[in-house]
Amino acid sequence: MEVIVGINCPDFECVRKHWDAAAALGVRAVQIDVTDGVFAPARTWNNPAELAELTKKNPEISAEIHLMVEHPESVFENWLKAGAKKLVVHFESGVKSLSLVQKTAKDFYGAETIIGIGPNTNIEEIVKSENLSLNFSVQLVAVPLGFSSGEFARSTVGKIKYIKSLWPNVKIIIDGGMNPDTAEQVKDAGADAIVAVSYIWKNTSPEKAYQELLRV
Repeated sequence: MEVIVGINCPDFECVRKHWDAAAALGVRAVQIDVTDGVFAPARTWNNPAELAELTKKNPEISAEIHLMVEHPESVFENWLKAGAKKLVVHFESGVKSLSLVQKTAKDFYGAETIIGIGPNTNIEEIVKSENLSLNFSVQLVAVPLGFSSGEFARSTVGKIKYIKSLWPNVKIIIDGGMNPDTAEQVKDAGADAIVAVSYIWKNTSPEKAYQELLRV
Protein backbone atom coordinates (compact mmCIF):
# COMPACT_ATOMS: atom_id res chain seq x y z
CA MET A 1 0.00 0.00 0.00
CA GLU A 2 1.26 3.45 -0.91
CA VAL A 3 2.18 5.78 1.95
CA ILE A 4 1.94 9.51 1.27
CA VAL A 5 3.55 11.78 3.84
CA GLY A 6 1.28 14.66 4.83
CA ILE A 7 2.13 18.15 6.02
CA ASN A 8 -0.21 20.36 8.03
CA CYS A 9 1.46 23.66 8.92
CA PRO A 10 0.52 27.23 9.87
CA ASP A 11 3.37 28.89 7.95
CA PHE A 12 5.96 28.35 5.24
CA GLU A 13 8.90 27.78 7.57
CA CYS A 14 7.04 24.85 9.06
CA VAL A 15 6.16 23.54 5.59
CA ARG A 16 9.77 23.83 4.41
CA LYS A 17 11.08 22.06 7.51
CA HIS A 18 8.73 19.12 7.05
CA TRP A 19 9.27 19.02 3.28
CA ASP A 20 13.03 18.73 3.79
CA ALA A 21 12.52 16.07 6.44
CA ALA A 22 10.20 14.14 4.10
CA ALA A 23 12.80 14.35 1.33
CA ALA A 24 15.36 12.88 3.73
CA LEU A 25 13.00 9.94 4.27
CA GLY A 26 13.16 9.22 0.55
CA VAL A 27 9.44 9.69 -0.01
CA ARG A 28 7.89 9.74 -3.47
CA ALA A 29 4.93 11.97 -2.61
CA VAL A 30 4.16 14.73 -0.13
CA GLN A 31 0.63 16.02 0.42
CA ILE A 32 0.23 19.49 1.92
CA ASP A 33 -3.00 20.55 3.62
CA VAL A 34 -4.30 23.94 2.50
CA THR A 35 -7.24 25.31 4.46
CA ASP A 36 -8.88 28.72 4.39
CA GLY A 37 -10.43 28.82 7.85
CA VAL A 38 -13.88 28.83 6.25
CA PHE A 39 -14.44 25.46 4.61
CA ALA A 40 -12.42 23.91 7.41
CA PRO A 41 -12.16 25.63 10.81
CA ALA A 42 -8.38 25.60 10.94
CA ARG A 43 -6.29 27.91 8.74
CA THR A 44 -2.98 26.67 7.35
CA TRP A 45 -0.21 27.93 5.13
CA ASN A 46 -1.67 28.96 1.78
CA ASN A 47 0.84 30.36 -0.72
CA PRO A 48 1.36 28.76 -4.15
CA ALA A 49 4.37 30.95 -4.95
CA GLU A 50 6.26 29.40 -2.04
CA LEU A 51 5.33 25.90 -3.18
CA ALA A 52 7.23 26.57 -6.42
CA GLU A 53 10.40 26.98 -4.36
CA LEU A 54 9.98 23.49 -2.93
CA THR A 55 9.08 21.73 -6.18
CA LYS A 56 12.11 23.22 -7.92
CA LYS A 57 14.34 22.09 -5.07
CA ASN A 58 13.07 18.49 -5.08
CA PRO A 59 11.53 17.77 -8.51
CA GLU A 60 11.65 14.03 -7.80
CA ILE A 61 8.95 14.44 -5.13
CA SER A 62 5.36 14.53 -6.34
CA ALA A 63 3.77 17.56 -4.67
CA GLU A 64 0.11 17.09 -3.80
CA ILE A 65 -2.17 19.81 -2.49
CA HIS A 66 -5.21 18.94 -0.36
CA LEU A 67 -7.49 21.91 -1.01
CA MET A 68 -9.87 22.33 1.91
CA VAL A 69 -11.14 25.70 0.70
CA GLU A 70 -14.41 27.12 -0.51
CA HIS A 71 -14.84 27.48 -4.28
CA PRO A 72 -11.53 25.84 -5.23
CA GLU A 73 -12.06 26.56 -8.93
CA SER A 74 -10.90 30.13 -8.22
CA VAL A 75 -7.47 29.05 -6.92
CA PHE A 76 -6.63 25.56 -8.16
CA GLU A 77 -4.65 26.69 -11.21
CA ASN A 78 -2.31 28.73 -9.02
CA TRP A 79 -1.22 25.51 -7.32
CA LEU A 80 -0.79 23.69 -10.61
CA LYS A 81 1.37 26.50 -11.98
CA ALA A 82 3.52 26.19 -8.84
CA GLY A 83 4.23 22.53 -9.60
CA ALA A 84 1.50 20.51 -7.87
CA LYS A 85 1.07 17.15 -9.58
CA LYS A 86 -2.12 16.17 -7.75
CA LEU A 87 -4.98 18.17 -6.28
CA VAL A 88 -7.54 16.93 -3.79
CA VAL A 89 -10.72 18.92 -4.43
CA HIS A 90 -13.58 18.42 -2.02
CA PHE A 91 -17.03 17.42 -3.16
CA GLU A 92 -18.50 19.57 -0.37
CA SER A 93 -16.51 22.71 -1.21
CA GLY A 94 -19.04 24.38 -3.49
CA VAL A 95 -17.01 23.62 -6.62
CA LYS A 96 -19.27 24.06 -9.64
CA SER A 97 -17.80 21.27 -11.76
CA LEU A 98 -15.31 18.70 -10.57
CA SER A 99 -15.16 17.40 -14.13
CA LEU A 100 -14.06 20.79 -15.47
CA VAL A 101 -11.37 21.11 -12.78
CA GLN A 102 -10.16 17.62 -13.66
CA LYS A 103 -10.08 18.32 -17.40
CA THR A 104 -8.19 21.60 -16.95
CA ALA A 105 -5.66 19.99 -14.60
CA LYS A 106 -5.05 17.06 -16.93
CA ASP A 107 -5.07 18.83 -20.31
CA PHE A 108 -3.05 21.92 -19.39
CA TYR A 109 -0.82 20.75 -16.54
CA GLY A 110 -0.66 16.97 -16.77
CA ALA A 111 -1.94 16.80 -13.21
CA GLU A 112 -4.45 14.52 -11.49
CA THR A 113 -7.59 15.56 -9.63
CA ILE A 114 -8.81 13.52 -6.67
CA ILE A 115 -12.27 13.84 -5.12
CA GLY A 116 -12.01 14.68 -1.43
CA ILE A 117 -14.84 13.37 0.72
CA GLY A 118 -15.29 14.64 4.27
CA PRO A 119 -16.09 12.35 7.20
CA ASN A 120 -19.74 13.47 7.43
CA THR A 121 -20.61 13.22 3.73
CA ASN A 122 -23.02 10.53 2.59
CA ILE A 123 -21.32 8.43 -0.08
CA GLU A 124 -24.62 8.05 -1.94
CA GLU A 125 -24.44 11.77 -2.77
CA ILE A 126 -21.15 11.20 -4.58
CA VAL A 127 -22.54 8.18 -6.40
CA LYS A 128 -25.33 10.30 -7.88
CA SER A 129 -23.07 13.12 -9.05
CA GLU A 130 -19.86 11.70 -10.57
CA ASN A 131 -18.75 8.65 -12.55
CA LEU A 132 -15.99 7.54 -10.21
CA SER A 133 -15.17 4.37 -12.13
CA LEU A 134 -13.93 6.28 -15.17
CA ASN A 135 -12.64 9.62 -14.03
CA PHE A 136 -11.60 9.98 -10.43
CA SER A 137 -9.62 8.71 -7.52
CA VAL A 138 -11.18 9.29 -4.10
CA GLN A 139 -9.65 10.54 -0.85
CA LEU A 140 -11.73 9.76 2.22
CA VAL A 141 -10.95 11.96 5.22
CA ALA A 142 -11.30 9.91 8.39
CA VAL A 143 -10.89 12.73 10.95
CA PRO A 144 -12.39 16.23 11.31
CA LEU A 145 -11.43 18.39 8.33
CA GLY A 146 -8.39 20.61 8.62
CA PHE A 147 -6.73 19.06 11.66
CA SER A 148 -3.67 16.80 11.58
CA SER A 149 -4.72 14.67 14.52
CA GLY A 150 -7.96 13.10 15.54
CA GLU A 151 -9.58 9.77 16.22
CA PHE A 152 -10.01 7.53 13.20
CA ALA A 153 -13.68 7.25 12.17
CA ARG A 154 -14.46 3.52 12.03
CA SER A 155 -17.26 4.21 9.54
CA THR A 156 -14.50 4.82 6.98
CA VAL A 157 -13.99 1.06 6.64
CA GLY A 158 -17.59 0.61 5.51
CA LYS A 159 -17.26 3.49 3.03
CA ILE A 160 -14.22 1.85 1.45
CA LYS A 161 -16.03 -1.44 1.02
CA TYR A 162 -19.09 0.26 -0.41
CA ILE A 163 -17.11 2.22 -3.01
CA LYS A 164 -15.07 -0.83 -4.00
CA SER A 165 -18.22 -2.91 -4.37
CA LEU A 166 -19.50 -0.45 -6.98
CA TRP A 167 -16.21 0.45 -8.68
CA PRO A 168 -13.44 -2.09 -7.99
CA ASN A 169 -10.89 -0.11 -10.01
CA VAL A 170 -11.31 3.23 -8.27
CA LYS A 171 -8.21 4.21 -6.30
CA ILE A 172 -9.10 4.99 -2.67
CA ILE A 173 -6.82 7.04 -0.43
CA ILE A 174 -7.45 7.38 3.31
CA ASP A 175 -6.39 10.54 5.12
CA GLY A 176 -6.37 10.93 8.89
CA GLY A 177 -5.83 8.81 11.98
CA MET A 178 -3.36 6.54 10.24
CA ASN A 179 -1.07 4.26 12.26
CA PRO A 180 -0.06 0.64 11.62
CA ASP A 181 -3.30 -0.68 13.12
CA THR A 182 -5.73 1.60 11.27
CA ALA A 183 -3.66 1.35 8.09
CA GLU A 184 -4.06 -2.44 8.25
CA GLN A 185 -7.82 -2.04 8.66
CA VAL A 186 -8.25 0.21 5.65
CA LYS A 187 -5.92 -1.91 3.53
CA ASP A 188 -7.97 -5.01 4.31
CA ALA A 189 -11.12 -3.09 3.35
CA GLY A 190 -9.65 -2.23 -0.06
CA ALA A 191 -7.81 1.09 0.32
CA ASP A 192 -4.92 1.65 -2.06
CA ALA A 193 -3.02 4.40 -0.24
CA ILE A 194 -2.92 6.38 2.99
CA VAL A 195 -1.87 9.88 3.98
CA ALA A 196 0.01 9.94 7.29
CA VAL A 197 0.75 13.12 9.23
CA SER A 198 0.75 12.90 13.02
CA TYR A 199 1.98 9.32 13.27
CA ILE A 200 5.12 10.30 11.39
CA TRP A 201 5.85 13.80 12.63
CA LYS A 202 4.90 13.29 16.28
CA ASN A 203 6.98 10.13 16.49
CA THR A 204 10.40 10.31 18.14
CA SER A 205 11.72 8.67 14.97
CA PRO A 206 9.84 9.79 11.85
CA GLU A 207 11.94 7.42 9.76
CA LYS A 208 10.96 4.43 11.90
CA ALA A 209 7.29 5.45 11.79
CA TYR A 210 7.40 5.83 8.01
CA GLN A 211 9.00 2.41 7.58
CA GLU A 212 6.40 0.83 9.86
CA LEU A 213 3.64 2.15 7.64
CA LEU A 214 5.39 0.96 4.50
CA ARG A 215 5.41 -2.57 5.90
CA VAL A 216 1.63 -2.68 6.31
